[in-house]
Amino acid sequence: MNTQFIGEIRPESTQAQARRQDLAETIKRKRESLDMCIESVLYEINIDHLRGSSLVCLQIVCQEIADACQTARDQAKAAAVKPVQDKPATIYLVPSAGGVESRPKTWTLAGYMKRQAEELGLQPMPLEADLLIKRVSQPGESGRFLADALLSAYRKNVPFRHSLFELINLDAEAFRLFHQVLHIRHVPGWDDNALYAIEQQIKAILEG
Repeated sequence: MNTQFIGEIRPESTQAQARRQDLAETIKRKRESLDMCIESVLYEINIDHLRGSSLVCLQIVCQEIADACQTARDQAKAAAVKPVQDKPATIYLVPSAGGVESRPKTWTLAGYMKRQAEELGLQPMPLEADLLIKRVSQPGESGRFLADALLSAYRKNVPFRHSLFELINLDAEAFRLFHQVLHIRHVPGWDDNALYAIEQQIKAILEG
């Protein structure tokens, strides 16, 4: 997919070329680790035994690459694009030859970055309350781990008495739920009454 920015493009400096080369070298170094993590995740999917640790490995490597790209963007931001008449920069997304549409899509840069953030999983995720209660109700260490996480996240003075090393024991579903618990007050429309009800259900399960 081709992208075109509307703006005044300044001549590329030697520093910009060096930054681009550094980014390329970083990505090359991370590619081997990325390939290994992807192979591990695909293998576990094929044998129907996907573990949270494999996903964490993949997420970490992807995040390192994303961080390197963000650093390069921050360094080049002032010289990369000068918006015309203070209007938001616009990207034309031109579909590939195999695409369905025959004309480009026009997005604002902010809209494009928002979609990128969503695809990378950086947006806080709403809590799947019913699934959380189900997992807490099941025997095993992961249920207790998630229960204690919710109780600690909901109330200020309730410590979380677990090592984060225990994340390696979570499957993909439990890892996602833990991620959601961290965001219970960072998602649009969160409701304290609903969170209180979840807390009480979890307490009842643990006491029962």
